[in-house]
Amino acid sequence: MLATLLITQVVGLLFLYWLLSRRIRRATDVTAHVAALRAEVGGLVAELNGTTDRNVRLLEDRVATVNALVEKLDRKLRVLRRESARAMSPAVTMVPSERGDTATPVPATPAPVLAAAKGGAATPPREQAPAAAPASSDSARLDQDPTGEGGAAEQSQTGRIARLHRSGLIAAEIAQRLGVDVGEVELVIALRAGER
Repeated sequence: MLATLLITQVVGLLFLYWLLSRRIRRATDVTAHVAALRAEVGGLVAELNGTTDRNVRLLEDRVATVNALVEKLDRKLRVLRRESARAMSPAVTMVPSERGDTATPVPATPAPVLAAAKGGAATPPREQAPAAAPASSDSARLDQDPTGEGGAAEQSQTGRIARLHRSGLIAAEIAQRLGVDVGEVELVIALRAGER
């Protein structure tokens, strides 16, 4: 009996050893863990790719918006530089020659000196005539009606602008002579050209 009891205990211990070793192998099986980790990492990579694509699209949209704003700013800067160069450059008036076939550039008269500095009254720029233009010439008196038609419409500011433009002056010269803004002169010229 003692031998049977000893055999039963050895068989029971062998069975427990087999059962525990099987469970330990399952718990330490690397391939199952690697497969689970690969599946989890694959899901994370797919999610990160989606997020990255979305962020790249957002950045590209913002870059396009910034580029459009920079181009708009560049255009405005070019206009501002052109206008400031036009305002800073000395004005030149084209005065027709005595024969009437060519025009000669003549520097515009300087701005009037303040009355306090000279001790006398200063005249506004719109009343000054070019110094090189002969007094008897009809072309020297561009502020007057060269056609001789007259009329209330020709006495208006737009009429004076149109007359000076027909006489060959550019918008900057007209604006300086009449003391108005260059944009206003260009608008009147464009509207008159549209009427024709």
